[in-house]
Amino acid sequence: MEPEVVEYKLSCLGGFNFEVNDVAVQNFGSDKARALLVYLAIEAPRSFRRSHLAGLLWTEFSEDQALHSLRQALFNLRKAIPQAGEYLPFLITAQDTISINPQVKLWVDVNAFQTAFNEAVKHFDEDQFPDRLNITELFHALELFKGPFLDRFVLDESLLFDEWSLTLREQTNQQAVELLYLVQAYYERRADYVNASKASDRIIDLTPWDEAAYAKSMYLYAVREQWSVAKKRYLQLRSYLKNSFAIEPAQEITGLYHDINRLSTGHGELEPKSKPVPLRLPSVISSFVGRKKEMAELAGMLADPKIRLITLIGMGGIGKTRLAIALGHTLHGLYLQGIYFVALAEVNTFDGLIYKIAEALDFTFSRNKPQQQQLIDYLREKRCLLILDSFENLLADNTNVNYLAQLLDYAPGLKLIITSRERLNLKEEYSFLLSGLQSATEKSSQAVVPVRIEAIDLFVERAKQVDNQFTLTADTLPTVNRICQLLEGHPLGIELVASSCVAQAMSDLAADLENNLLGTDSPFLNPNFEARNLSAVMERSWNCLSTTQQDVLSRLAGFSGGFSEQAALDLAEAPCEVLAALVNKNLLQSADFKRFKMHEIIRQFAQQKAWKSGILSNFAILQSNYYLKLLEGMAYQNPYFYSEDTLDQIDIDYENFKKAWNFAIESGQYQQLEPSIEPLYYFFNVRSRFQEGIEIFQFALYKADCSSEENFLSAKLMIRIGTLAHRVRQESLALDMFSKAMAALDGSDNHREMGLAYLGLGYYHLRIKEFKEALGFAQKGLELFETAGDISSQADALDLMGLVLNRTADFKSARKIINKSVVLRRKIDDRRGLISSLNMLGDLDCNDGDFISAERNFLESLALSDAYKDRYNQAILLNNLASIYRPQKAYEREAEVLIQSLAICREIGDKDGEAIALNNLGELAVVRGEFNQAITYCQQALEIALDLGEEWTIIVVYDILGEAYLGVQNSKVALDSFRKAIHLAYKIESWDLLTRVMVNASAAYIIQGNFVAARDILTAALSHSGLLYEYQEKAQNLAAVVGLSQLEAVDDTLLRDVVEQYFGIDENPELTDQS
Repeated sequence: MEPEVVEYKLSCLGGFNFEVNDVAVQNFGSDKARALLVYLAIEAPRSFRRSHLAGLLWTEFSEDQALHSLRQALFNLRKAIPQAGEYLPFLITAQDTISINPQVKLWVDVNAFQTAFNEAVKHFDEDQFPDRLNITELFHALELFKGPFLDRFVLDESLLFDEWSLTLREQTNQQAVELLYLVQAYYERRADYVNASKASDRIIDLTPWDEAAYAKSMYLYAVREQWSVAKKRYLQLRSYLKNSFAIEPAQEITGLYHDINRLSTGHGELEPKSKPVPLRLPSVISSFVGRKKEMAELAGMLADPKIRLITLIGMGGIGKTRLAIALGHTLHGLYLQGIYFVALAEVNTFDGLIYKIAEALDFTFSRNKPQQQQLIDYLREKRCLLILDSFENLLADNTNVNYLAQLLDYAPGLKLIITSRERLNLKEEYSFLLSGLQSATEKSSQAVVPVRIEAIDLFVERAKQVDNQFTLTADTLPTVNRICQLLEGHPLGIELVASSCVAQAMSDLAADLENNLLGTDSPFLNPNFEARNLSAVMERSWNCLSTTQQDVLSRLAGFSGGFSEQAALDLAEAPCEVLAALVNKNLLQSADFKRFKMHEIIRQFAQQKAWKSGILSNFAILQSNYYLKLLEGMAYQNPYFYSEDTLDQIDIDYENFKKAWNFAIESGQYQQLEPSIEPLYYFFNVRSRFQEGIEIFQFALYKADCSSEENFLSAKLMIRIGTLAHRVRQESLALDMFSKAMAALDGSDNHREMGLAYLGLGYYHLRIKEFKEALGFAQKGLELFETAGDISSQADALDLMGLVLNRTADFKSARKIINKSVVLRRKIDDRRGLISSLNMLGDLDCNDGDFISAERNFLESLALSDAYKDRYNQAILLNNLASIYRPQKAYEREAEVLIQSLAICREIGDKDGEAIALNNLGELAVVRGEFNQAITYCQQALEIALDLGEEWTIIVVYDILGEAYLGVQNSKVALDSFRKAIHLAYKIESWDLLTRVMVNASAAYIIQGNFVAARDILTAALSHSGLLYEYQEKAQNLAAVVGLSQLEAVDDTLLRDVVEQYFGIDENPELTDQS
């Protein structure tokens, strides 16, 4: 699980409120601390001198008193506001300046309000036409404006702050009033006098002296015949003016009051001053769900006078029409001559287009002019919006498209929204591509606070329509989300499936959809023709294609997960011009016309067409041969290691490679698989997709084992399965695979494969701390690789030997071997192999205290890991980099890389790496004196390590846990932790770890006053050759405390006696988690 993101939210409009992750913060200590927070937040990212802030808030104080009060306020803020992360403070306090950390996620309502205000009126200020308003931003701004800035927030002796806040209050009030007047007029043009009255009331609250606001309020209430409220408004104004200025209301307002008095007694009625603007949109029965982002973006585009034609483009059923209608309802009141919907689904001629537009406008033609000219003349002076729906039927004749350009030329106040399955290709056109609704990611679905997901919201809304008892639960949410993902957020598809969920169990529904998205019919008796099912929607697009386009689309349906331009040409006989046409018709998706993807609904529809025509009868064979040949070419290009580009190619076409591989297995073409194994294995290994690789290779192994002639293929598969299993700690599987592979290869002259089996067994024995056996297998593997002439694998064997020697504290021999490995890899440009070799070299540099060389080696290795997208090694190297930042006291940088490493380990499921990262964070916390935090980290790490049975990790966790308990003055528990670590380190003969823990254990004895034991333990540790450089200085410092002089000679024999004397030798120490 990733670290929680801390979000800060400051609200000042209508009063003060500050929240951290939606929880209000209360204990600021004083209003001055709140004021300081407000000022820093609104003026962020600026930093301010302490003297400026002190003078701002403590104007009447002496400088010393003001600075003292500022320090107290800062203390209160730090105490009240939690940090954004372990090492990410909310405030940055330098020696003379203070600011809010620009890296924290801070939202301030005042800043958001002013941004929304500017966006709302950006184009309106040019000529004051209502259709130049961005209505969504206008409403957003008013939603943010809860009231005057810092309303009823008063400070003593802070004149400068009061001046600053008063200026901002007047500015935001004025902006709010300006917006409210615009909203009032907007609602009035819609004949929505209720909301218009509400806007007027808010204006009066902010400007109680504004006579025009009272007059408008009186009129709006009177139009609704709410006479008493209208008259009350006048009396309210009169009272305010008399008490504040000793004057009477203007004569015009008094006259309106008398008119209202007269009309309220039944002598007539007040007519609206203007007719509401026309709205001709089709009625919609069901609710509109989602698309808030698209609505806001389109409203902003239409406010721009340069944008007059927007085409909503997307595949059938994606929601173009519903979005256009919803947008029209929102914009009603902005276009002075109205908004009109023109349905063109059944129209395919120019005359039909002209007639439909005139019908929507309620315009009658005369006989003296051509109809198209009459329509232009009618629209010439009007400011209106036309929504032309389903225009794709008219694209075959350019006359239809060109006429739209004419309308825009001659009617400057006209704007057009077109819905179509393909572009119009007019220079005036702004295309707006509509894709599916968002479905839940793993992060959003696991959120503590539920995240609103549009696709899921739509599913629930439609399911409730047919079953009011339907509820979304923790059990049904994953299934609903899976359905939405299968449909790629396709709104019509979601509606059809949701409407059928009553008749079928949710789990069965999801399973049926996996390969049959088209099979769900609407349960309603009267659906729209196309809304009956997805096939009907797709059929319309299909009928717009030429025969060639239909054939190509059918063949392209054989691909999985996308395809390249070259593959489309080679396998589907699809020339680039046909691909471009299908993209333009939204039947294919492509960002660069180099790679293409087909929506799964379209793919299944085209696949059904292909099955009926038989056009795909040989495609699976061709596809399998094609992609296996690509893999074979990668293998022959470099039989032992692969470039980043090669891995990227496998990644991007993985679904097709997988389909080709499985087809060859099912059809018994085992010989075609053998050249493909190495590049696929390399991909699974480098890209940390270990379990996926195990499953794919195991399926092939199962099938191949049925054929007695496939011994070599089986052996090769077993070795790769074993290596991947070792990565994910499936050690029994790894051992089984390596052992069986060796048996299968017995008597074979394939030295490389036999060497790989030896190497796998070596790593297995290293994992279980059988170092002698591990070294022996590595040496056997090296001999076989030398015979085979495989330099890359020779370096792999050397790496294993160096790793064993490093673990057994023979650092000199380990360095010699790893240096040889690096030379071999550089000789053949084995960049991938260099990752592990340089990492081990850096580790040895750290042991010698050469942190400059260590950093250089780690960074080069990390850069290679980044290039290969090798997440597994990225995590390891980030952890190792942290170890060189510690001696430099670069604690912030150390924490940063450790947190990155922890996130990667959790992402790829590397539990041991997760435990190590947590433990290293605990060690860093110990160094910084944050002992309770260290205990928390170490306990989490220990739980994982004990569950894995990873002895090396268990040892280092107990060691750091012991140091943390020493920090909280609990030497008894600390010594118990050290004792467990020592027992286990002794058992596995890890001398570097054993001596390290003994140094720390001596500190516990010193605290308990047992200097004799501490002296004996330190003598044994300092005398042993396995004591790492980074612990020698600490040991010397502790030795000085107990009066131990400098030791000259190395004596490894002392260690056992001291361990037996003070810690006992327990071959099976009881290892438990500690609370």
